[in-house]
Amino acid sequence: MVKSSTITKAWKKLFPGNEENSGMNIDEGAILAANLATVLHNTEDCEHVDIENIDQWFDSRSNDSSCQVLTDSEGAEDQAKPAEHKPFSKTRKTELNPEKHISHKAALEWTENLLDYLEQQDDMLLSDKLVLRRLRTIIRRKQKIQNSKSH
Repeated sequence: MVKSSTITKAWKKLFPGNEENSGMNIDEGAILAANLATVLHNTEDCEHVDIENIDQWFDSRSNDSSCQVLTDSEGAEDQAKPAEHKPFSKTRKTELNPEKHISHKAALEWTENLLDYLEQQDDMLLSDKLVLRRLRTIIRRKQKIQNSKSH
């Protein structure tokens, strides 16, 4: 189960400052919407969400009949319920290939190349770069463990 404090902290990271966002000006709101849309676009089952949807969400009020506002604890309870399992699509099945083993060395090389590419791009989100850096660290750690076991 997800603690409501965890959700609250996550929202505060997305929306620093006033929790009601009443002091947020239009430019800050647009930046937040664009960043959130980018994150959701790369999230499974949220690929269809765009900036207009997020702007609608920001503008919704608790008395709006089309929007249900949940408290953090209600959201955490909802996430704790067993999710409906959807069958993998054909494209997802072809992407997953359990027979093909990728070495830590190859994974590390690909991750570093991708990170180098992202570092050169001016329009990439810092969060994307940080995720790759974390993955690189994990792969390095696994490679060290594997090397120490083989010696």
